[in-house]
Amino acid sequence: MNRYDLIILGLLENKPQHGYDIKTFVEATEMNRWANISVSSLYNRLGWLEKHGYIYGTEQQVGNRPVRNEFEMTDAGRELLQQEVRDFISGFNDDPRTLGLAFLHVLPNDMAQAFVRQHIEDLQQEVKNQKSIIRKKKAENPLLNSLSPILSNMSLEHIRVELKYMKAVLEILENPETADQLNSIFDING
Repeated sequence: MNRYDLIILGLLENKPQHGYDIKTFVEATEMNRWANISVSSLYNRLGWLEKHGYIYGTEQQVGNRPVRNEFEMTDAGRELLQQEVRDFISGFNDDPRTLGLAFLHVLPNDMAQAFVRQHIEDLQQEVKNQKSIIRKKKAENPLLNSLSPILSNMSLEHIRVELKYMKAVLEILENPETADQLNSIFDING
């Protein structure tokens, strides 16, 4: 999973943009903070995406300004974007799917529903697994703190919260009226 690819391709999904436009948007929405990315690395990643055929740049000269590239996404870039959204929604990592959900609109609704449903099932299984681990640990160490085992209990609570919100996302996707409102970044937050 690559946060930079998801952000860059997600922003290019709607319209061609210059690297500066992407950088400005990321800073204005504080995506660099909550998505844990370095704004200065965006330009390097644009070059990588172009080199590998996920985007292409067209040089533009406006007045006396320096030549700038306007980037557009290729079909391979669209496939990568959809894969990144799926990975971020269903991946077990330190990002609670915020970034994947911000770009949820790029997936066809039926695909989004299928991935969210599968993730809900995975989370429900993980709740069972964590409860089993907690019971075993408590039996082994009955004198530990009431929240012990700390990491397992914390993981369980994180999973429960994520499960709650993934069910809410599925409700939005299953309702044609609300699903039709998901057309651009952050619409899931509306």
